[in-house]
Amino acid sequence: MKQWKKPESTTMPKPTSSIVLSILAVLMLLFAHINLYNYIAGVRSDNNSGLTPVVFVVCCFVGIYLIISRLGAVILHLFKGSKKNYYNNILTITEIRNKVNQNKKVIFSSTILCIVLIFFVSAAYSILAGLPRVIETEQPYHIVYVDPNKRLDMSKIDRLIKGNNLKQAVHKKLDFLYASRIVSFGETETSTEMAVISDEQYRGVTGKSLDVGKGSIMQINSDLASEANNQFPYDTVKLDFGGKSYDFRFVGEERTILINLKVQPSRFMLIVDADDFNEMKDNVDERYFGTFNMLNFDDWKRTGPLVAELKRQLEDEKNKDFSTSENKDSAAYSAFKMVSRIEYYVSVKRESSMRLFIVSFIGILFLICTSCVIYFKLITDIEQLRIKYKKLKKIGITESEFRKVISNELKVVFFTPVLLGAFLGYILIRIATLNTRMEEVFAVNTLVVIFVFFLFQLIYYIITQKRYNREIIKFHLKAKN
Repeated sequence: MKQWKKPESTTMPKPTSSIVLSILAVLMLLFAHINLYNYIAGVRSDNNSGLTPVVFVVCCFVGIYLIISRLGAVILHLFKGSKKNYYNNILTITEIRNKVNQNKKVIFSSTILCIVLIFFVSAAYSILAGLPRVIETEQPYHIVYVDPNKRLDMSKIDRLIKGNNLKQAVHKKLDFLYASRIVSFGETETSTEMAVISDEQYRGVTGKSLDVGKGSIMQINSDLASEANNQFPYDTVKLDFGGKSYDFRFVGEERTILINLKVQPSRFMLIVDADDFNEMKDNVDERYFGTFNMLNFDDWKRTGPLVAELKRQLEDEKNKDFSTSENKDSAAYSAFKMVSRIEYYVSVKRESSMRLFIVSFIGILFLICTSCVIYFKLITDIEQLRIKYKKLKKIGITESEFRKVISNELKVVFFTPVLLGAFLGYILIRIATLNTRMEEVFAVNTLVVIFVFFLFQLIYYIITQKRYNREIIKFHLKAKN
C-alpha cells in the first residue's frame, strides 16, 4: 500500500534539441502548400496529380508534429543566444520546455482541429456573407420568364406588377431559337439543347461590340469560375431543329452571364450572325421560337408576392396554350421556365445558413472537447506543481515569480495550437479560393473567424490560469495556516 501511495516521479522528459528537424518541418509544410497551390491552380497535369491531396495531408501532419515536438528545443536555442536573457529566464524556459514535451500530443491534435475548424467555419460563413454579391452576379435580372412565340398576354402581367405596388425599372426582351447543338468528338456525336440568339440582339442587351460573322457561331459560357479555354476539340457545330439542320464554323466563346442562371437547361448559349438567325427563323417551325423577358424593379426583395402570382399566371397560360399532346412535346413547352432573384436568394440563404449552423455546432462541440482534454491534462499535473512550488519556495522563488512561470507555460499550451492552426488555416483558405470571385470575401471573413476563435481561447485561458494558480498557491497558504 505504501508503494502504491508513493507519489509519481516529478522528473519530466526532456525534448531533444534538433534545429535541423525544425527546419525540415518548415520545409515540409512549405512543400505541401506549394504542391497544393499548383494542384488547384492547374499547373500540374501529370497522372499522379490525384495523389496531391494525400501528399498534402501527410506532409502537413508530419511537419506540424515535428514543429510542436521541437518547439521547446527551438525556444531554448533562441534564448541561449543571449546569455543574459537565458539566465534571467532559466526557470521559465525550462518549465516551458518540459510542458511542451509533456503535452505535445495534445497540442498537435488541437492544432489539427484548429485548422479544420477555421477552414470549414470560415468557408461556411464566407459563403453566407458573400451571398448578395454572388446573387447579383448569377442573377442579373430580378425576374426572367420565357414566352414561347409571344403567346402570353402582357397586359395581365402588367396588371400583376401594378397590383403589387412595384416600379418596373427595366424590361428587356431577347428572342431566341431553341435548338439541339450537335458536335463531333472523333466518331462520337453529342447533342445538347441550347438557346440561339443573334449577335445583333446580344449587342442590344449588353452594349458590347460583337460581330460573329456570317456562317460562324460562338458560345456564351456562364461559368465564370473556371479559367478561359481557347482550345476546343471541334471546329464545326450543327444546329438541329427537329430534322432541319444548319452547319456553322465554331469561332470561340464569350465568358459572361447574359441572363439568370437556370432559366435554360444549359450554362451555354449560342450566338450567330443576325442574317443567319433570321434565315433559320424563317425556315424552322414556330414551336422552336421563344422570347426571354427580363425584368428589374426598384426593390427586388419585395418581389416575392409578385413572383408567386406571376408563376400561377404563367402556369395557367401554359396549360391553356399547350393543352394538346402535340404542343406538350414541343421544344417551346419544355423551355417554358421562370426564375427570380428572390427565390434563388431565399433558397441559397436557407442552405448556407443551415450549413453554417451545422459546421459551427460541430466545431463548438469539438472545441469544447479539446479544451476539456487540455484542462484535465493540466489538472493532472497540479500535484507535481505543488511539490515543485514547495521546493522552489524554499530556495527563494516568490509567489509572483511562480505565477509568471505558470502563466508562460499555459500561454504556450493554449495559444500554440491557435496561432499555428490559424496561420495554416488562413493559407489553406487563400489557396482554396485562388482566382475566384469570392477570394477577397473569404480572406476577410477568415480573419474574423480567427479573431473570434482567438477571443474564445483567450477567455478560456484566463479562467484556467486563475483556477491553476488557486489550486497550487492557495493550497500552500492553507497548509501553512
